[in-house]
Amino acid sequence: MRILRLYLQVASRWRWGLLLVLILATLLVEPFLGQGPGPELLTRILFALIVLGAMVAGRVPARARHANFVILGIWLVLVLLHFAGRPYPQAMAFSALVLLFGVIYITFHFLITHRESNVDAMVGAAAGYFLLALAWAVLFIQIENRTPGSFGLDTAGDPGGQLIYFSLVTVTTLGFGDIVPVSAPARILTAIAAASGTLYIAILIGSIVGRFQRPPDRGAADPPTQEETDDGP
Repeated sequence: MRILRLYLQVASRWRWGLLLVLILATLLVEPFLGQGPGPELLTRILFALIVLGAMVAGRVPARARHANFVILGIWLVLVLLHFAGRPYPQAMAFSALVLLFGVIYITFHFLITHRESNVDAMVGAAAGYFLLALAWAVLFIQIENRTPGSFGLDTAGDPGGQLIYFSLVTVTTLGFGDIVPVSAPARILTAIAAASGTLYIAILIGSIVGRFQRPPDRGAADPPTQEETDDGP
């Protein structure tokens, strides 16, 4: 509990910067460390820290925070059962996606409603962008696990790492073409992922950048300057 309390204090101070680092670390674990109990456990720990960090950074109300804690608790129980040899992969994947899209909603809602125009807001927007890629990666991995061959993967490589790479390439609309969706669900979801990445850049990040460039409004109630008073009738 002391470690958790310390982490929440750090999260309240560094907010979106810490969240961005955790998301990038989660995306890099499997491609660089490969599959295995160690990398898998590290990924699960980072994921739980992302959920907790997002609730702190997004200043989630108490009621919504309690709901997120319940879902996180269910997911953690499923993770423990998984490592104990009694896996429930579909339930664990579903709860992870619910948490992940909940974190995305928290991030978007805070950045849009608070209308902040500072560096912290830009870091939060970057965190949200990589969150989007992470969510699509989890979804692509579940599609491939459920229906092998849904994506044209290299059979000699790690499927999870390849689909994380594919998600990043798709969301950023780079589209190298070395991995392609094969099944109909994979194709339509890939197209939606690409569209979501484009819309994110255009709407959210464009809005935040625009706030940096927009000069402060001078309302009609502003008092006249000395020069305006002297030039009066």
